[in-house]
Amino acid sequence: MLLDKVAKKLSTVVVETAVGFKHVGEAMRKYNPIIGGEESGGLSIQGHIPEKDGILANLLILEAMAYENKTLVQLQKELYDLVGCKFYNDRIDKHLVSIEEIKPIVEKIKNIKEIGTFNVKSIDTKDGVKLYFDDNTSWILVRPSGTEPLLRIYFESNSEDKITKLKEVILAIL
Repeated sequence: MLLDKVAKKLSTVVVETAVGFKHVGEAMRKYNPIIGGEESGGLSIQGHIPEKDGILANLLILEAMAYENKTLVQLQKELYDLVGCKFYNDRIDKHLVSIEEIKPIVEKIKNIKEIGTFNVKSIDTKDGVKLYFDDNTSWILVRPSGTEPLLRIYFESNSEDKITKLKEVILAIL
């Protein structure tokens, strides 16, 4: 959501892909964006190879710090000031007994209309099930691991308290 809010302020577009840099790389080749990245620190920029590069990501941060003559904390504060809030992320890995358990759980998540006091505003199914909530600052993504009987449950919100509440309710549902 932080990226969405920055993009809106800068009148630009965000292209969201399924998890995995292979999907980001495909989108980079298709749309020729300024930057592409994923949560694990993989990043690439226009004119560079469309493959994740953590060294490049760190060098770009150092360059921004040097250019602005500011610390990383100062740059983060400017970013939060630009969008008007700070966002928090978390993830839970829910281990299952077998891969066969995944599909019924994912189907159950698709049909959720609310989680506690959070009403589902929209659903995205490009990679698992992503529930966007009507507070316009929170979402949950439930997606299967590609390699083991495991569900990865991602959370983002503008409040750590909201994430705690979402985690409690989603775990009770599962």
